[in-house]
Amino acid sequence: MANTLKFGNGQWATGNGTALAYNDENSNFKPLPFDFTRASSGTVVNQSGLIETVGSGIPRIDFLGNTKGAMLLEPSRTNLIENSYLFNSFAFGRSTKTLESGINPDGTTDVVLMSATSGTDGTHRAYSDSISVVNGTTYTISLFVKKGTSSKIQFDLLSGGEGGIGFGGSIFDFNNETITKGFFEVFNDDWYHLKSTGTVNTTTSTSRMFLYVYDENGNKSFSANGTENMNLFGAQVEQGSYATSYIPTSGSAVTRVADSCINGGNEQVINSTEGVLYWEGSLNSLATGVNNEVSISDGSVQNYITLYYEGGSTSKLTISSVVASVNVVLLSKVLDQTVNHKAAISWSLNNYSLWIDGIKEGEDLSASVPTAGTFITTQIDGPLLNRPFYGNVKDIRVYNTALTDNELAALTQV
Repeated sequence: MANTLKFGNGQWATGNGTALAYNDENSNFKPLPFDFTRASSGTVVNQSGLIETVGSGIPRIDFLGNTKGAMLLEPSRTNLIENSYLFNSFAFGRSTKTLESGINPDGTTDVVLMSATSGTDGTHRAYSDSISVVNGTTYTISLFVKKGTSSKIQFDLLSGGEGGIGFGGSIFDFNNETITKGFFEVFNDDWYHLKSTGTVNTTTSTSRMFLYVYDENGNKSFSANGTENMNLFGAQVEQGSYATSYIPTSGSAVTRVADSCINGGNEQVINSTEGVLYWEGSLNSLATGVNNEVSISDGSVQNYITLYYEGGSTSKLTISSVVASVNVVLLSKVLDQTVNHKAAISWSLNNYSLWIDGIKEGEDLSASVPTAGTFITTQIDGPLLNRPFYGNVKDIRVYNTALTDNELAALTQV
């Protein structure tokens, strides 16, 4: 198999504004950089399993849940919590905050301990500074927690007076590792990353993030003996339909700017008349609104071949080929976009096929191909930057010849 461009699969070389492709034949990196931009710092989970801050313009390779790593690409988001680490902007009601020695998810050693106040009866909570919200808008709240003696934690987005705003609280059970209305990930050293999404339905323009300690019997309102506690880290409230990577704050809201990775390869490694575009990865959430694309093209919308996740109500992985502004191929498969998949589009004259996870999902035996020398670039993005890919890119490869069915099955086998 003539693999002319390989990006990822455990081989990462990143620098300021660049990420290099790899050459299997010579076991080194090719001088064919992808252009990378992000006009702010961002965080990633490193190979030690800790959250690490990556500087402005540096691609982020995330190792959460895998040893080979994946390039993390995300949209712009703002953490509206003003102090996400030490919870200095939180007020504590019938509870206290103390610092104890330990290891936070980012490796820092001042760990916040939230404890119910001894001898008090009622709910034991902490709540953030005031946050401006927009009615009818979707927000996601998230934080890291570590079990102490409490059996559960409730986290919610509520109005300043603790009234409901239509968001709907989430409760995480430490003992059974279950959550209501939300998601969680098991992090390192017994930490959990909790996430919940909801739509604000209120005339109130402000809200607060609320956290509730439960006793060992699963009660939210109880007479405390002072031993009910848990550790907290990384509070985040962001406008959007899913949680993105942690955005540290220490006194004001902070914005992480969107990632973009484009313009890899050239006409010397991309064959316009036949070849294969292979991709492995996942989205951070089900695609909505816009398509998430990986493509090769002439740099315009007149000639391209693309693998993309369709936005909208259906969850499809689709291949599309446009030759001289005419769409000649459109094949798709409904699947869960948040799960890792291996996909490939193989093309040659009158022979296009779509392969996903070792299975041929579609073919077209009558479509044309661009003329020789048309394709000049590989984009982790749609043509002309109007369909950015936001998710985890584990592997991208370009082959300068079409592959056989047996080769495509082996390439995409999970």
